[in-house]
Amino acid sequence: MFTYQLFTAYKSKSFSEGLYHLHMERPPTATGQEWYGDYIYTKDTQYLAEGAFLAPFHPPPEHEPAIVYWWVRVVRKTGEDQNGKPVGVDISLPSEKWALVFAPKPKSE
Repeated sequence: MFTYQLFTAYKSKSFSEGLYHLHMERPPTATGQEWYGDYIYTKDTQYLAEGAFLAPFHPPPEHEPAIVYWWVRVVRKTGEDQNGKPVGVDISLPSEKWALVFAPKPKSE
């Protein structure tokens, strides 16, 4: 489980029409490991990410733990992509990046 809470600066009235774009990415740390990134849009200033959203961020069992970076920006939703995922345009600068360490996926027996 992972919970984020936005800083007060992102709760500005000038962004009242926007959505928060929580972005996470795991760059490769070894040869053959792929980059992975995903995002969600939310109106909430807190978000509990778990399960299916977080699973792909864990590196394969044969790799070491991975650093996952995350940041937030405010966006105005402009539509959806072909898979129904929201898309939009930025209406704020991104926050600073924060980092989490994700353990490898457990080996299946």
